Amino acid sequence: MSIIKYRFAYNYQKELIDVQTLSKEHKLATDNFKCLSCEHEMVAVLGEKRIKHFRHKVITEINCSPETYLHKISKIKFYETYLNCLNLNKPFDIKIFMSQECNFYENDFLQTCELKPEKMTFDLTKHFKKISIEPREQSFIPDILLETEQGEKMFFEVAVTHISSQEKINSSYRIIEFMVSSEQDIEIIESCLLEESETIKFFNFKNKLIKGLCQGKCNYGIIPYAKEPLLYHAFIVDKNGKSRFAHEELDKINQLKQNSLYFEYVCDGEEIDLSSLYKEKVVKSYQDGVKIKNCFLCRYHGINYSFKKEGSIFCKFLKKYW
Repeated sequence: MSIIKYRFAYNYQKELIDVQTLSKEHKLATDNFKCLSCEHEMVAVLGEKRIKHFRHKVITEINCSPETYLHKISKIKFYETYLNCLNLNKPFDIKIFMSQECNFYENDFLQTCELKPEKMTFDLTKHFKKISIEPREQSFIPDILLETEQGEKMFFEVAVTHISSQEKINSSYRIIEFMVSSEQDIEIIESCLLEESETIKFFNFKNKLIKGLCQGKCNYGIIPYAKEPLLYHAFIVDKNGKSRFAHEELDKINQLKQNSLYFEYVCDGEEIDLSSLYKEKVVKSYQDGVKIKNCFLCRYHGINYSFKKEGSIFCKFLKKYW
């Protein structure tokens, strides 16, 4: 029979003991160590040739579950580590992927900027000041319950062989699921940083941040802070009645707007047929009473389909291309 070796055990006061902190000099003969999983008596093996560990004092006829041990030690370690952070005013951070949307210029330009998702860090101890082990919360019993002073609640769940139930995931509670497969995973908890990964999952968290992220220094086109000039697109009818599409920077667009008879911002993109859009704007502005002069409004205009001749319109009356 293989001997189960554990790093952690309870002492006679039911305090959690890390065998790595023990030495022969301060180990007391009266120390009684208990297994976290089965609560049978444990022996601290502190020899120099072998790695320090706890083992059961009586090996035969003991049914001890390593899965139960890992589940319990992860739960206890999180509780002790988090409580220590609260008492010492230290952060316990989580790092999760957040999609970002900047709305700093939304009122000015009626649009927001979609930024690349990034992992962002949040200190749980700033909000969740209460912690308890396995309290009943409605129909659930979470491994750890974190709670704010306003009553907002979050679950910390340890997954060894069983992940969180779909019923729990579908609830309104935010859940941190920590998957553990060995004692080494406990060091992640002791680091006071849980980072989103294949083994650390976050459910029911708000994963979109909407705020004025750029603080006026926009990387997507607001002059003079832009990395590259941003062109704005507009349909313009000049005071002489001539019409055109303009593709200019914001300052130039504003000048054109002030000197125009008619002005309208338009969307531009690869999938837009600018030729058809231009004709549509010409007809619409004419129907709206704008004094526009354009060949598309004349019954003698014809479309030039020849690549050999310059100009997009053929005048049937003047017999020439424009």
